[in-house]
Amino acid sequence: MPDSGLELLHALGLPFSEAVAQENVMPERSETFRDCASFTVVAVLIFIGMSLALEGWVATGPNQWASLGLTGWLELHRYMDTWSIEHVDFARLIIEGALAILVTWLLLKVLHGSRKSA
Repeated sequence: MPDSGLELLHALGLPFSEAVAQENVMPERSETFRDCASFTVVAVLIFIGMSLALEGWVATGPNQWASLGLTGWLELHRYMDTWSIEHVDFARLIIEGALAILVTWLLLKVLHGSRKSA
């Protein structure tokens, strides 16, 4: 019986690099986690960018109302120098989040396809 892992590899007739590739599962897990984390970060950044897009703005004297996001999920009110949240529409917020995930997924597919062709 071989004493070390290298002796076992030689006894089985496997080259060292193939055995390391077969036994080393952790890089796949860490790579999957890294891909998931980067996808999440990009989706959050796209959501923030989409939410900062101004959908509508109404000004009447000292009062101003603003709807933020592509779907208008957040309505703000300003009187003089004071801002307040007028209304949050959670259904539109979910739609906005789903749109951000969809845009991120499409961006990933386009960039991954261009990386394969290059």
